[in-house]
Amino acid sequence: RSNTVETLAQRVEHAKALNDGSTPVEEAERLLALVAELNVHDRVTRGHSDRVRAYAQLIGKELHLTANELDALNWAALLHDVGKLEVPAEILNKPGRPTDEEWVVLRRHTVYGEELIAPLRAWLGEWSHAVGQHHERWNGSGYPYRLAGDGISLAARIVAVADVFDVITSARSYKAPLSS
Repeated sequence: RSNTVETLAQRVEHAKALNDGSTPVEEAERLLALVAELNVHDRVTRGHSDRVRAYAQLIGKELHLTANELDALNWAALLHDVGKLEVPAEILNKPGRPTDEEWVVLRRHTVYGEELIAPLRAWLGEWSHAVGQHHERWNGSGYPYRLAGDGISLAARIVAVADVFDVITSARSYKAPLSS
């Protein structure tokens, strides 16, 4: 459905304006459609969100999360990179490593994602923090908020581990995958 950049931009703007009385299920369906579009928009990480979701579920089960917590984690992990829809495809799909300027733009995907999932925040509760905090680091060197230690939500810590594992074990234009 996103044959043009304009169509995708319109769909992203519509998702940001979801405070239209929709139910959480309707809002989730719209965001899932955007996650599907992310696979087209960012072919480099095609399937990444679903793999991160699967790894996060395994981690959550090992941590003995409740069924409700696992369900919320499932959604948060799947949506963790939805903000990349606002990053130009030329940056996401370029061969080679991004430039310093491109990294600045790429790092904004966490904030863009928080904006996109805002209508689901009440439904996801604390698990929604995985979207905005999954690049924070225990020592405070992450982004976008430079959170450290227990200041990083459990959801974000789980998704960060799953995310890093997938990045390390997946091929990128600028690196070969490491064996798992």
